[in-house]
Amino acid sequence: MKLFRRLALFLQPYLPKLSLAIICMAMVAALNALRVYLIKPLQDNVFVGHDLHMLKTLLWAVPLISLGLGIFSYIQNYLMAAIGVRTIHDMRQKLFDHMQGLSLDYFADTSTGKVMARFTNDLNALQNVIARAPIYFIRDGLTAIFNIGLIFYLNWRFALLTVAILPFSALIIYLLGKKLRKVSRKGQEQMGDLYGVIQENIQAAPVVRAYGAEKMESERFQVSNSRFMHLGLRYAKADTISSPLMELIGALILSVLLWKGGEDVVKGIWTAGSFIAFI
Repeated sequence: MKLFRRLALFLQPYLPKLSLAIICMAMVAALNALRVYLIKPLQDNVFVGHDLHMLKTLLWAVPLISLGLGIFSYIQNYLMAAIGVRTIHDMRQKLFDHMQGLSLDYFADTSTGKVMARFTNDLNALQNVIARAPIYFIRDGLTAIFNIGLIFYLNWRFALLTVAILPFSALIIYLLGKKLRKVSRKGQEQMGDLYGVIQENIQAAPVVRAYGAEKMESERFQVSNSRFMHLGLRYAKADTISSPLMELIGALILSVLLWKGGEDVVKGIWTAGSFIAFI
């Protein structure tokens, strides 16, 4: 929580841009839900009801919605990227100024590689978080809210069945996210160690050559490099399993909905258009 408060201080000068980006995210979420809803009149009014007026309306509506999505997506992505770049610029300057006031003991105890890792790898990772995390959290969160509202509008009984499964999906996401954060944190630390080994080797190059210690230095680097590689593999393993798991859960939910929903459509409880839009 302390980290988020400190980050918020750096984001304060860019609140107007951030607010505009959030409005654009909300528009993207709303237009996505509207685009999904159009499936209902397309199926019920055009395919079943043979309503040519509705067909002409949809022919205009679909490209206009896509145009709106493109415009708002571009603005939100550009603004968040710009905020990320400017915030990291401010942080980098603040970090450099702070470094000027550190004691000589700090530099004696801390390798140059670790200090450089703070300026490069850590700040680059943070820039990606600033530019992308709000989009995923706010835009996709609002998209979920709009879509949940839409499915309740289409069929509240079926919506209750679907929403009841969400906590199970959320638990999987939470557990995977926890594992990813842990491995990512260790990866950041190991990157600092790796930079430290490289920096020490460069500084001590004349001594290494004089004593023929190239093999020993190579082995030392190999150990640090291998640790970083294994952390990367652990991260990739946890990251890549999330998509298949969520796809499997979605497929199981879809099977239940197709079975019960298809039955209700045949019985005339709700229209085919509502059912397809719901799916």
